[in-house]
Amino acid sequence: NPDDPDSQFVENYLDITSPSEPLMNGGLLDGRAFVFSSERLFWLYPEPGERGWVLRAQESGCNKGLFSRWAFCIGDSKIFFLSKDGIYVTQGGEPVLLTNDLLPIFPHDGKLGETTNGTAPPDLSQVSSLRMTYSNRYLYFTYIGTDGLRKTLSLSTEGRGWSLNSY
Repeated sequence: NPDDPDSQFVENYLDITSPSEPLMNGGLLDGRAFVFSSERLFWLYPEPGERGWVLRAQESGCNKGLFSRWAFCIGDSKIFFLSKDGIYVTQGGEPVLLTNDLLPIFPHDGKLGETTNGTAPPDLSQVSSLRMTYSNRYLYFTYIGTDGLRKTLSLSTEGRGWSLNSY
């Protein structure tokens, strides 16, 4: 609250999801605020209220949630993120799966990820090691594999496919 930072008007509190669907992280995409839950993506809109501006949440068309708090990034006016079954991209609408070529290393259809062509799947129990960054038209997904080794998958967003870097 203006002039009283130790207090809050009830209008400045926003419940977006239930406790069973925790909020994971958020950011800005082209000046629009967003927040991911574990199941969905929401847009946040400021509106004038009785005592100043208040935020309102609206569910987006993205029906996938964020798996790990640090496994998302923004690049080329898009949101790249790790969900339960792979890496997706969205502009707030329907998400597009980017890991079709890597499908076996991610959990899907009730199966756990498995080592494929020598690439160990991410150890999804180490959620703080799941990180995503974007730079110079490349998306990077860094993780610790089930073999205990750190790996980075990189994708050229200009359509050149995924490559693996091991350390």
